[in-house]
Amino acid sequence: MSAPLHEPHPAGPRRALPDTQQGMRRRNLSRVMHTVSAEGPLSRAAVASRIGLTRAAVSTLVDEL
Repeated sequence: MSAPLHEPHPAGPRRALPDTQQGMRRRNLSRVMHTVSAEGPLSRAAVASRIGLTRAAVSTLVDEL
């Protein structure tokens, strides 16, 4: 018998957002907000490099805030 491929997440299962444009936007906005919350003030370019989005995408998301 082999071990499971993935261990359960300690906080429980994550709620998946739908794979729609709106779901992706929400997910990316959450990633931007989490990064700034965790690391403090950052330039848009720094946020982009940390989360793997383009600077333009981060700028669009930040403009919504």
